[in-house]
Amino acid sequence: MFFDFSTAEMTSVAIHKIGNKANEEPLILSKSLLDLGDTDLSQLLKSYFTGAFKEAINYQFAHPADLNLNEMYQVTSAILDGETGFFAGSLNIGQILYDRTNHTNIKSGELYVVHFMDCVLDEEMVDAVGIFKSENKETFLKVYPGETGFDLEAQEGVNINKLDKGAIIFNTNQESGYVVAVVDRTNKNQEAKYWKDDFLKVKPLEDEYYQTNQYLDMVKNFAIEGHPADDKSERVDLLNRTMGYFKEKDNFDEDEFQGIVLQAPETKEAFDSYKSHYASTHELDGFQDEFEISSPAVKHAKRGIRSVIKLDKNFHLYVHGKRDLIERGYDPDKGLNYYKVFFEEEH
Repeated sequence: MFFDFSTAEMTSVAIHKIGNKANEEPLILSKSLLDLGDTDLSQLLKSYFTGAFKEAINYQFAHPADLNLNEMYQVTSAILDGETGFFAGSLNIGQILYDRTNHTNIKSGELYVVHFMDCVLDEEMVDAVGIFKSENKETFLKVYPGETGFDLEAQEGVNINKLDKGAIIFNTNQESGYVVAVVDRTNKNQEAKYWKDDFLKVKPLEDEYYQTNQYLDMVKNFAIEGHPADDKSERVDLLNRTMGYFKEKDNFDEDEFQGIVLQAPETKEAFDSYKSHYASTHELDGFQDEFEISSPAVKHAKRGIRSVIKLDKNFHLYVHGKRDLIERGYDPDKGLNYYKVFFEEEH
Protein backbone atom coordinates (compact mmCIF):
# COMPACT_ATOMS: atom_id res chain seq x y z
CA MET A 1 0.00 0.00 0.00
CA PHE A 2 1.05 3.58 -0.65
CA PHE A 3 1.82 5.77 2.38
CA ASP A 4 2.13 9.54 2.35
CA PHE A 5 2.76 11.38 5.58
CA SER A 6 3.51 14.78 4.03
CA THR A 7 0.08 16.11 4.97
CA ALA A 8 -0.09 14.25 8.29
CA GLU A 9 -0.26 16.21 11.50
CA MET A 10 0.64 14.99 14.98
CA THR A 11 -2.11 16.12 17.32
CA SER A 12 -1.00 14.28 20.49
CA VAL A 13 2.20 12.59 21.69
CA ALA A 14 2.70 10.66 24.92
CA ILE A 15 6.09 9.34 26.08
CA HIS A 16 6.55 6.53 28.62
CA LYS A 17 9.62 4.62 29.83
CA ILE A 18 9.36 0.85 29.35
CA GLY A 19 11.73 -1.12 31.55
CA ASN A 20 12.46 -4.81 31.24
CA LYS A 21 9.94 -6.60 33.43
CA ALA A 22 11.97 -9.82 33.43
CA ASN A 23 14.93 -7.87 34.86
CA GLU A 24 12.68 -6.13 37.40
CA GLU A 25 13.12 -2.73 35.77
CA PRO A 26 10.24 -0.30 36.33
CA LEU A 27 7.50 0.98 34.07
CA ILE A 28 7.49 4.80 34.26
CA LEU A 29 4.34 6.40 32.88
CA SER A 30 4.10 10.11 32.08
CA LYS A 31 1.52 12.25 33.81
CA SER A 32 0.69 14.39 30.79
CA LEU A 33 1.06 14.70 27.01
CA LEU A 34 4.14 16.16 25.35
CA ASP A 35 3.95 19.88 24.59
CA LEU A 36 3.98 20.21 20.78
CA GLY A 37 4.35 23.97 20.77
CA ASP A 38 7.87 23.84 19.27
CA THR A 39 7.22 23.53 15.52
CA ASP A 40 10.80 22.54 14.64
CA LEU A 41 10.83 19.80 17.27
CA SER A 42 7.47 18.52 16.05
CA GLN A 43 8.80 18.26 12.49
CA LEU A 44 11.87 16.35 13.69
CA LEU A 45 9.68 13.94 15.64
CA LYS A 46 7.35 13.41 12.70
CA SER A 47 10.31 12.64 10.44
CA TYR A 48 11.75 10.26 13.04
CA PHE A 49 8.46 8.41 13.48
CA THR A 50 7.42 8.10 9.81
CA GLY A 51 10.69 8.05 7.85
CA ALA A 52 11.30 4.33 8.26
CA PHE A 53 7.94 3.27 6.82
CA LYS A 54 8.13 2.37 3.16
CA GLU A 55 5.80 0.53 0.81
CA ALA A 56 6.08 -3.13 1.84
CA ILE A 57 4.25 -5.99 3.49
CA ASN A 58 1.57 -4.67 5.83
CA TYR A 59 -0.19 -6.41 8.69
CA GLN A 60 -3.50 -6.59 10.54
CA PHE A 61 -4.36 -7.40 14.13
CA ALA A 62 -5.28 -11.05 14.63
CA HIS A 63 -6.27 -13.62 17.23
CA PRO A 64 -6.75 -17.39 16.79
CA ALA A 65 -10.16 -17.35 18.50
CA ASP A 66 -11.67 -13.88 18.29
CA LEU A 67 -10.18 -10.60 17.02
CA ASN A 68 -11.77 -8.76 19.95
CA LEU A 69 -9.53 -10.75 22.31
CA ASN A 70 -6.44 -9.03 20.86
CA GLU A 71 -5.56 -6.43 23.53
CA MET A 72 -3.86 -4.01 21.13
CA TYR A 73 -6.84 -4.20 18.78
CA GLN A 74 -9.13 -3.38 21.69
CA VAL A 75 -7.03 -0.45 22.93
CA THR A 76 -6.50 1.01 19.45
CA SER A 77 -10.19 0.71 18.59
CA ALA A 78 -11.12 2.48 21.81
CA ILE A 79 -8.80 5.38 20.93
CA LEU A 80 -9.86 5.67 17.27
CA ASP A 81 -13.57 5.32 18.13
CA GLY A 82 -13.30 7.95 20.85
CA GLU A 83 -14.38 5.55 23.60
CA THR A 84 -11.12 6.17 25.48
CA GLY A 85 -9.19 9.43 25.68
CA PHE A 86 -5.87 9.40 23.84
CA PHE A 87 -3.71 9.82 26.94
CA ALA A 88 -5.57 7.12 28.86
CA GLY A 89 -5.18 4.85 25.84
CA SER A 90 -1.44 5.52 25.74
CA LEU A 91 -1.19 4.41 29.38
CA ASN A 92 -2.92 1.15 28.48
CA ILE A 93 -0.51 0.61 25.58
CA GLY A 94 2.45 1.25 27.88
CA GLN A 95 1.19 -1.33 30.37
CA ILE A 96 0.61 -3.95 27.65
CA LEU A 97 4.10 -3.45 26.21
CA TYR A 98 5.67 -3.64 29.68
CA ASP A 99 3.85 -6.92 30.37
CA ARG A 100 5.22 -8.32 27.07
CA THR A 101 8.79 -7.20 27.83
CA ASN A 102 9.43 -10.39 29.71
CA HIS A 103 12.60 -11.76 28.11
CA THR A 104 15.90 -10.84 29.71
CA ASN A 105 17.45 -9.84 26.37
CA ILE A 106 14.76 -7.31 25.44
CA LYS A 107 16.11 -3.78 25.79
CA SER A 108 14.36 -1.12 27.81
CA GLY A 109 13.53 2.13 26.08
CA GLU A 110 11.19 5.03 25.49
CA LEU A 111 7.70 4.39 24.15
CA TYR A 112 6.08 7.09 22.03
CA VAL A 113 2.35 6.91 21.35
CA VAL A 114 1.19 9.36 18.69
CA HIS A 115 -2.13 10.39 17.20
CA PHE A 116 -1.91 11.40 13.54
CA MET A 117 -4.49 13.21 11.44
CA ASP A 118 -4.65 13.37 7.63
CA CYS A 119 -2.41 10.42 6.69
CA VAL A 120 -2.77 9.29 3.08
CA LEU A 121 -3.22 5.56 2.57
CA ASP A 122 -3.84 4.57 -1.05
CA GLU A 123 -5.38 7.99 -1.82
CA GLU A 124 -7.64 7.79 1.25
CA MET A 125 -7.23 10.38 4.01
CA VAL A 126 -7.32 8.66 7.42
CA ASP A 127 -6.21 9.26 10.98
CA ALA A 128 -3.87 6.82 12.69
CA VAL A 129 -2.28 5.78 15.96
CA GLY A 130 1.49 5.43 15.94
CA ILE A 131 3.42 3.33 18.47
CA PHE A 132 7.21 3.69 18.48
CA LYS A 133 10.01 2.49 20.72
CA SER A 134 13.60 3.69 20.91
CA GLU A 135 15.99 1.15 22.39
CA ASN A 136 19.51 1.95 21.17
CA LYS A 137 21.39 5.01 22.32
CA GLU A 138 24.33 6.60 20.53
CA THR A 139 27.05 8.92 21.75
CA PHE A 140 27.11 12.41 20.27
CA LEU A 141 29.73 15.12 20.66
CA LYS A 142 28.50 18.60 21.58
CA VAL A 143 30.91 21.39 20.68
CA TYR A 144 30.47 24.70 22.45
CA PRO A 145 32.62 27.80 22.91
CA GLY A 146 34.76 28.01 26.04
CA GLU A 147 36.86 30.75 27.60
CA THR A 148 39.93 30.10 25.44
CA GLY A 149 38.50 28.17 22.50
CA PHE A 150 36.05 25.34 22.17
CA ASP A 151 35.07 22.59 24.57
CA LEU A 152 33.64 19.14 23.91
CA GLU A 153 31.02 17.21 25.82
CA ALA A 154 29.85 13.65 25.17
CA GLN A 155 26.08 13.17 25.30
CA GLU A 156 24.00 10.04 24.89
CA GLY A 157 20.84 10.22 22.82
CA VAL A 158 18.59 8.78 20.14
CA ASN A 159 19.58 8.93 16.48
CA ILE A 160 16.48 10.38 14.78
CA ASN A 161 17.45 8.66 11.52
CA LYS A 162 17.24 5.16 13.04
CA LEU A 163 13.83 4.15 14.36
CA ASP A 164 14.22 0.91 16.30
CA LYS A 165 10.62 -0.30 16.46
CA GLY A 166 7.36 1.11 15.24
CA ALA A 167 3.78 0.43 14.22
CA ILE A 168 1.24 2.72 12.59
CA ILE A 169 -2.38 1.62 12.80
CA PHE A 170 -4.43 3.29 10.08
CA ASN A 171 -8.09 3.89 10.80
CA THR A 172 -9.45 1.72 8.01
CA ASN A 173 -10.63 -1.91 7.71
CA GLN A 174 -11.44 -1.98 11.42
CA GLU A 175 -13.65 -5.06 11.15
CA SER A 176 -10.78 -7.16 9.79
CA GLY A 177 -8.04 -5.83 12.12
CA TYR A 178 -7.08 -2.45 10.58
CA VAL A 179 -4.11 -1.87 8.28
CA VAL A 180 -0.94 -1.95 10.38
CA ALA A 181 2.48 -0.94 9.10
CA VAL A 182 5.33 -2.40 11.16
CA VAL A 183 9.05 -1.68 11.54
CA ASP A 184 11.48 -3.71 13.66
CA ARG A 185 15.09 -2.97 12.84
CA THR A 186 16.94 -3.95 15.96
CA ASN A 187 16.49 -7.61 16.82
CA LYS A 188 17.14 -10.71 14.74
CA ASN A 189 17.05 -13.33 17.48
CA GLN A 190 14.10 -15.43 18.62
CA GLU A 191 13.17 -13.08 21.44
CA ALA A 192 12.79 -10.27 18.87
CA LYS A 193 9.42 -11.69 17.85
CA TYR A 194 7.88 -10.08 20.91
CA TRP A 195 7.18 -6.82 19.02
CA LYS A 196 5.04 -8.33 16.26
CA ASP A 197 3.97 -11.63 17.77
CA ASP A 198 3.64 -10.98 21.53
CA PHE A 199 2.89 -7.27 21.74
CA LEU A 200 1.04 -6.31 18.54
CA LYS A 201 -0.12 -9.84 17.63
CA VAL A 202 -0.40 -9.14 13.92
CA LYS A 203 -0.39 -11.28 10.80
CA PRO A 204 0.46 -10.29 7.22
CA LEU A 205 -2.27 -8.47 5.33
CA GLU A 206 -2.77 -10.60 2.23
CA ASP A 207 -2.95 -7.73 -0.26
CA GLU A 208 -1.39 -7.55 -3.74
CA TYR A 209 2.07 -6.75 -2.33
CA TYR A 210 1.96 -9.78 -0.05
CA GLN A 211 0.67 -12.11 -2.80
CA THR A 212 3.29 -10.93 -5.30
CA ASN A 213 6.12 -11.08 -2.79
CA GLN A 214 5.22 -14.55 -1.55
CA TYR A 215 4.91 -15.99 -5.05
CA LEU A 216 8.22 -14.55 -6.24
CA ASP A 217 9.97 -15.83 -3.10
CA MET A 218 8.56 -19.28 -3.78
CA VAL A 219 9.70 -19.26 -7.43
CA LYS A 220 13.17 -18.10 -6.42
CA ASN A 221 13.47 -20.96 -3.94
CA PHE A 222 12.13 -23.42 -6.51
CA ALA A 223 14.89 -22.40 -8.93
CA ILE A 224 17.48 -23.07 -6.23
CA GLU A 225 16.05 -26.16 -4.54
CA GLY A 226 13.37 -27.81 -6.66
CA HIS A 227 14.14 -27.34 -10.35
CA PRO A 228 14.66 -30.73 -12.01
CA ALA A 229 17.47 -29.50 -14.31
CA ASP A 230 21.10 -29.82 -13.28
CA ASP A 231 22.02 -27.05 -15.71
CA LYS A 232 22.18 -23.81 -13.74
CA SER A 233 21.62 -21.79 -16.89
CA GLU A 234 18.10 -23.25 -17.09
CA ARG A 235 17.41 -22.18 -13.52
CA VAL A 236 18.68 -18.67 -14.20
CA ASP A 237 16.60 -18.55 -17.36
CA LEU A 238 13.51 -19.54 -15.35
CA LEU A 239 14.11 -16.61 -12.99
CA ASN A 240 14.60 -14.22 -15.90
CA ARG A 241 11.36 -15.38 -17.56
CA THR A 242 9.57 -15.05 -14.19
CA MET A 243 10.71 -11.46 -13.68
CA GLY A 244 9.82 -10.66 -17.29
CA TYR A 245 6.30 -12.00 -16.78
CA PHE A 246 5.73 -10.08 -13.54
CA LYS A 247 7.10 -6.86 -15.03
CA GLU A 248 4.97 -7.03 -18.17
CA LYS A 249 1.66 -8.16 -16.64
CA ASP A 250 -0.78 -6.23 -14.46
CA ASN A 251 -2.52 -9.36 -13.17
CA PHE A 252 -1.19 -12.81 -12.36
CA ASP A 253 -2.84 -15.89 -13.84
CA GLU A 254 -1.48 -19.28 -12.74
CA ASP A 255 -2.26 -21.15 -15.99
CA GLU A 256 -0.82 -18.37 -18.13
CA PHE A 257 2.29 -18.14 -15.95
CA GLN A 258 2.99 -21.87 -16.18
CA GLY A 259 2.54 -21.86 -19.94
CA ILE A 260 4.86 -18.90 -20.53
CA VAL A 261 7.47 -19.42 -17.84
CA LEU A 262 7.62 -23.11 -16.90
CA GLN A 263 6.91 -24.53 -20.37
CA ALA A 264 8.25 -28.10 -20.03
CA PRO A 265 5.83 -30.70 -18.52
CA GLU A 266 8.49 -32.07 -16.14
CA THR A 267 9.21 -28.55 -14.87
CA LYS A 268 5.49 -27.93 -14.29
CA GLU A 269 5.14 -31.18 -12.37
CA ALA A 270 8.15 -30.41 -10.17
CA PHE A 271 6.88 -26.86 -9.66
CA ASP A 272 3.40 -27.94 -8.49
CA SER A 273 4.93 -30.39 -6.04
CA TYR A 274 7.40 -27.81 -4.71
CA LYS A 275 4.71 -25.13 -4.39
CA SER A 276 2.63 -27.38 -2.10
CA HIS A 277 5.70 -28.26 -0.05
CA TYR A 278 6.72 -24.59 0.23
CA ALA A 279 3.26 -23.53 1.43
CA SER A 280 3.27 -26.28 4.05
CA THR A 281 6.76 -25.59 5.42
CA HIS A 282 6.16 -21.82 5.51
CA GLU A 283 2.74 -22.22 7.17
CA LEU A 284 0.90 -20.56 4.29
CA ASP A 285 -2.71 -21.25 3.37
CA GLY A 286 -1.62 -21.60 -0.24
CA PHE A 287 -1.25 -19.38 -3.29
CA GLN A 288 -4.06 -17.69 -5.16
CA ASP A 289 -4.49 -18.61 -8.82
CA GLU A 290 -5.14 -14.98 -9.73
CA PHE A 291 -4.14 -11.69 -8.11
CA GLU A 292 -3.18 -8.13 -8.99
CA ILE A 293 0.58 -7.77 -9.42
CA SER A 294 2.29 -5.20 -7.19
CA SER A 295 5.00 -3.28 -9.05
CA PRO A 296 6.82 -2.27 -5.82
CA ALA A 297 6.94 -5.94 -4.78
CA VAL A 298 8.42 -6.88 -8.17
CA LYS A 299 11.01 -4.11 -7.85
CA HIS A 300 11.88 -5.30 -4.35
CA ALA A 301 12.19 -8.94 -5.47
CA LYS A 302 14.46 -7.99 -8.36
CA ARG A 303 17.14 -6.86 -5.92
CA GLY A 304 17.24 -10.36 -4.42
CA ILE A 305 17.48 -12.28 -7.71
CA ARG A 306 20.88 -12.55 -9.31
CA SER A 307 21.08 -13.84 -12.87
CA VAL A 308 24.56 -15.23 -12.39
CA ILE A 309 26.20 -18.65 -12.76
CA LYS A 310 29.29 -19.05 -10.57
CA LEU A 311 31.93 -21.30 -12.15
CA ASP A 312 34.38 -22.45 -9.50
CA LYS A 313 36.37 -19.41 -8.35
CA ASN A 314 37.43 -18.38 -11.83
CA PHE A 315 34.36 -17.06 -13.66
CA HIS A 316 30.94 -15.54 -13.13
CA LEU A 317 28.54 -15.84 -16.06
CA TYR A 318 25.74 -13.25 -16.07
CA VAL A 319 22.68 -14.37 -18.02
CA HIS A 320 19.98 -11.85 -18.94
CA GLY A 321 18.05 -13.85 -21.55
CA LYS A 322 18.17 -16.06 -24.69
CA ARG A 323 18.85 -19.38 -23.03
CA ASP A 324 19.23 -20.95 -26.50
CA LEU A 325 22.54 -19.09 -26.97
CA ILE A 326 24.16 -21.03 -24.11
CA GLU A 327 25.26 -24.66 -24.30
CA ARG A 328 26.53 -26.76 -21.43
CA GLY A 329 28.78 -29.75 -21.95
CA TYR A 330 31.59 -31.92 -20.63
CA ASP A 331 35.12 -32.21 -22.04
CA PRO A 332 36.42 -35.76 -21.31
CA ASP A 333 40.00 -34.85 -22.28
CA LYS A 334 40.19 -32.06 -19.72
CA GLY A 335 37.81 -33.75 -17.31
CA LEU A 336 35.90 -30.47 -16.89
CA ASN A 337 32.43 -29.11 -17.54
CA TYR A 338 32.05 -26.13 -19.88
CA TYR A 339 29.59 -23.53 -21.13
CA LYS A 340 29.59 -22.42 -24.77
CA VAL A 341 28.20 -18.90 -25.32
CA PHE A 342 27.13 -17.57 -28.74
CA PHE A 343 27.02 -13.85 -29.49
CA GLU A 344 26.97 -11.46 -32.46
CA GLU A 345 29.34 -8.74 -31.30
CA GLU A 346 31.56 -7.86 -28.38
CA HIS A 347 31.03 -4.55 -26.52
